[in-house]
Formats: sequence, C-alpha cells, structure tokens
Amino acid sequence: MRIASRFKEEKLLLAARVVATIAYLFEHAVMEMRRGGALIAAALAIMMA
Repeated sequence: MRIASRFKEEKLLLAARVVATIAYLFEHAVMEMRRGGALIAAALAIMMA
C-alpha cells in the first residue's frame, strides 16, 4: 500500500509540474503577444506529448 501511495503522489507531482509549465508559458504568451504564438504552440506540444 505504501508503494502505491507514493507512486500516486509522484504522479500528482508530475501533473502539477506539467500544469505549472503550461501556465508559465501561457503567462508569457499573454505578456508578449508577438512571440505568444510560438509559446502557445510549445504549450500545446507539451500537452500532446
């Protein structure tokens, strides 16, 4: 049970990191609209991977 619980925690941490990365890229895309297209494309690529 302990191993399964730890695995679940690690999975949640990984998901949190992915969400934080996407949020970071999106924030910069909003701040810099000229380069925003590339950043949004990068965020979508991360989501699709």
